[in-house]
Amino acid sequence: MVKRQPPEPADEKEIELRAVNLLSRREHSKVELQRKMEQRGFDSKAVARVIELLIERNWQSDERFTGSYIRHRIMQRQGPIKIRAELTMRGIQSDDIERHFEEEQVDWFALAAEALQRKFRVPAGDDRKEYARRQRFLASRGFTMEHIRRAMSAMESGEHDWNDAMF
Repeated sequence: MVKRQPPEPADEKEIELRAVNLLSRREHSKVELQRKMEQRGFDSKAVARVIELLIERNWQSDERFTGSYIRHRIMQRQGPIKIRAELTMRGIQSDDIERHFEEEQVDWFALAAEALQRKFRVPAGDDRKEYARRQRFLASRGFTMEHIRRAMSAMESGEHDWNDAMF
């Protein structure tokens, strides 16, 4: 499929219209919005000017985007490593990410344990392959080895109260 180029790549009104349309669906980081508009064939300098205007109006905010993104990924039971990597790819600074993690006050162990319980209802027992499979599952979700070890031992020992789920 051939993408249509905009009639006037430097038309700031058209750029603003399309950017606001994207922002009306969900929050976007500044870098993400810039990239999407450039992929649609708009001039990068014109896009940068429009994005600055949107920031001045508070229609685009990396602060809001970061908080929203972190909450969304936590609800999907994703771990801190994966969330941090995804936000970094979207142009969010690491100190901003850490500040938002602190504000959310997430119990990453409980989140890992809940993800494990939802996926695998019963302990792995003595099956080493199954145990490794579950560890890979949590690692792919972005949990640290400490979170994985604690979640696995809680499930194997039965010490975690699964009725106190986060979500």
